[in-house]
Amino acid sequence: MLARCAFLVLFAAASFQGTPGHKFVDAECALEVELPGSDWVLSEQHSQVTGKVAVRIYAPGSDIGTRFTVVQLPAALAGSGLKARAEQLRAVAEEEISVTAGEIGGVAAERMEYAARGFFAIEYGVWREGLFQVIQVSAPAADWEDAEKGAALRAIFDSVRFVPRAAGAAPAGFDATSPEEVRALRGRAGAESRPFAIRSHDLALDVEPAAGRLACRDRFVVEALADGVESLELVQSQLDIDAITAAGGSLPFEADGAGAAGEGGGLRIQLQAPLERGQIIELVYQAHADDFFFTMEQKLVAEVEVFGQVREHSSFSSHVIYYPIDRWNDASVSISITVPEGYTAVSGGEAVPPETRDGRITFAYRTEERRIRQLPFGFAIGRYEAARGRTEGGLDVEVYFPAGAEERGAAYLDVALRAGALFQRIMGPLPWKRVAICVVDPERKETGVSLPGQILLSGGFFKDLEGVEPDGSRLNDPAMMGYLLVPDELSHQWNFYAAPLPNELAEGVSTYTNLLFVEQEGGHAEYLEGVGVCAGAYLDAVAPEDDVALANPRLYQSDAYRQVGFCKVPAILHGLRQRLGDEAFFAAWKRAFTTLREPEEAYAEFQAAFEEASGQDLRSFFDGWFFSAGYALVAVRFAATEEHGAPAVEVTLRQTQNTGPFEIDCEVEVETAGGEKVRFPAALRAVEETFTWPLPALPVKVTVDPDGTALLRVAGA
Repeated sequence: MLARCAFLVLFAAASFQGTPGHKFVDAECALEVELPGSDWVLSEQHSQVTGKVAVRIYAPGSDIGTRFTVVQLPAALAGSGLKARAEQLRAVAEEEISVTAGEIGGVAAERMEYAARGFFAIEYGVWREGLFQVIQVSAPAADWEDAEKGAALRAIFDSVRFVPRAAGAAPAGFDATSPEEVRALRGRAGAESRPFAIRSHDLALDVEPAAGRLACRDRFVVEALADGVESLELVQSQLDIDAITAAGGSLPFEADGAGAAGEGGGLRIQLQAPLERGQIIELVYQAHADDFFFTMEQKLVAEVEVFGQVREHSSFSSHVIYYPIDRWNDASVSISITVPEGYTAVSGGEAVPPETRDGRITFAYRTEERRIRQLPFGFAIGRYEAARGRTEGGLDVEVYFPAGAEERGAAYLDVALRAGALFQRIMGPLPWKRVAICVVDPERKETGVSLPGQILLSGGFFKDLEGVEPDGSRLNDPAMMGYLLVPDELSHQWNFYAAPLPNELAEGVSTYTNLLFVEQEGGHAEYLEGVGVCAGAYLDAVAPEDDVALANPRLYQSDAYRQVGFCKVPAILHGLRQRLGDEAFFAAWKRAFTTLREPEEAYAEFQAAFEEASGQDLRSFFDGWFFSAGYALVAVRFAATEEHGAPAVEVTLRQTQNTGPFEIDCEVEVETAGGEKVRFPAALRAVEETFTWPLPALPVKVTVDPDGTALLRVAGA
């Protein structure tokens, strides 16, 4: 799922200092503020910090409908500042938002105000010490209109003062969990016997958008893979189960009721008699939801909340497990969806001609291939129009959009066809020939998700692509996010379904293929800009003590998950591309995506593909960047010397971090007394490396990684 934008990142909690006079000193954001009453407190539930990134929310009690908020971001994550924030909000704001010049705490700032969904907010944006801060007061519109309450809310801004930042403690070391320990953790996490397999699902959905109702019948076939299978342990969401039968007889079952959207709950079905290895049985599952509306409570700034809804204006399911699946979720699937005439129902798979009867129309889709899927098959239902095209490689792309959105539908199709053609060239053909992109309208927040053979996108922040040019330096700006939304989710058809990479690696791969798309559309310089944004976002946002190895299962519970998955991975892959060169890198890239089949073996198969294509032993590279936390801390020494009687420079690079050493390929720029700037490639393979390079004149300055694309910090920089 696309989640690049800095205003949408999740973080971890921190502390504050309050005084009896309602004045709060926020050390994390280096400011003090006086709030209206003694009941105002820091909301620990919603206020979080990781590295230099912070979200701090103060409110009167537990209700944060009225609140004072500070969001702090490194420059690499802030995009164009308050202008980017205004662009995001345009979908919910009641009027056009204007960003004007202002001042807060004696510092020049940007300012905007807007009304949305019964609330009114004023925000200031301030750039301070390489950081961007959004300072907001938000409250119900009626409170602003009340003379006394409105004056108290506006006075909050007058009380803001910026204070010096406290000197930080010495940097903590990185998590020193060894690559061998991380591999062992992955082995334990993936070690699970499989007593049975669901071979096929025959799904029939009956949906009433105006009533919000969905009924599901699933006729599924189970094969025993072991002797003595007495029950089936499955996963399903919180639909009301009407019956589960086999051979016409009812089967007892237990549902634990924990099946919130995106987290399916347990479903245990007791069989009539134990199954022996190879025995096959067909079961029928029938369930319904009188109000199909599934949400998941997340942190305040999370960008997705609705995982499934049936509503008259837009119906869809992304993460709702509305039919029972096993953990491997690798069955063939046939799905039919019956809706009132005038609606179109879309899912993944090969389309079957629709049938109309008694004012209702049934759309059907088939997927014969069996492969592991990370999410269930979803659907989208609406009064759709469609645009269709085919890539040069034969991938059929369909875009479904509401009436009146023809330009947006055409723009999505154009970008999808160009991105799809690129992905086919570098990752090989998809095992399926059709991908359907559907515009949906969740009742809360936004969505962007890739499902088997299908992509769901909400309008929201991603409406207008006209005039957007590829710009790697603006990955966090809403216009670029909209431009890359389709390539990002389309890439998951390869990296999440055709090759079932673990989620943290798949998200980073999609970011990297976004950059490859930017490179195709805008050139190599824009690609490098984008790599630099990603590397900077990771380095600036993750505190060493919070960092976790990419392959460590603990990353899923870490506050650094997004920065490591979305931002660190593309910089790692760029480093690997630099090391191997384009020919070997892209040969290995394609091999990885055409051979990988088991999520538990993804890192090993990924490494094997690159080793085979390049002929290099990459164990140390993967140990450092995939199975260890952190990045390189590099001390630099240089001295003038001579080589064959001509000026030269001797540069020594030493890694000083508590982990590694990391294997790094980067550039070193040397400035000479004559003003020339000369670049040289440097390959770091040990704790310390010394390089000697010829120069046209004596050296006066050395810069390591001048483009900022490597995962390193220079000591003293």
